[in-house]
Amino acid sequence: DDFAYLVKKLGLNYTVRSVHNSKSAKECYCSSIELARFLKLVEQSLLLPSKEKKVPQIICKSPNHVLREFIKALFDGEGHIMKNRRQIDISSSSRELIYDLKLLLLRFGILSQVSMKMKCATNSVGKIKRPYYELRISGKDTIKYILKIGFNHQDKNLKAQELLNFSKGFNTNLDLIPNLTQLLKDLRKDCGLRQEDINIP
Repeated sequence: DDFAYLVKKLGLNYTVRSVHNSKSAKECYCSSIELARFLKLVEQSLLLPSKEKKVPQIICKSPNHVLREFIKALFDGEGHIMKNRRQIDISSSSRELIYDLKLLLLRFGILSQVSMKMKCATNSVGKIKRPYYELRISGKDTIKYILKIGFNHQDKNLKAQELLNFSKGFNTNLDLIPNLTQLLKDLRKDCGLRQEDINIP
């Protein structure tokens, strides 16, 4: 609906295709040379195939209030909220797009994790598995995302509010430094200290 509204504001024609076959959402098409030329002037990467998408440099260099709206729109369209796991995720066939997003989220103090999975595209007919990159925001960082960025999409806003009220504790352990046990033990011995000297039972 948002896309159709914006296209109409630009004075362009569009076609809406209802839910069909395996598609779970309506599709909106706009065939316009003028729109393609405009997008190319703004950022050539906007016209690249899905697996080559990346965050436009103009967005990367924008102030946080502009970046916030870009990320919000991205998660409105492609993000998912997993309420029972207190997690927000988004996936793409573009590795660069996902890692750009991971970096940009840090501007809001939001930590995330990325993993690669082999799966089929939702719009593919042949069901050929290809690498997809999934970015996950979990634990306390989901709360940061909701409060600092949020959603425009009404259904996702409702789920986000439910997630804020979700009482399950946090246990993501993302702010820990791994494999320090032996190093700390060696340092304690080098300093001639006992465990009780540094309040370790």
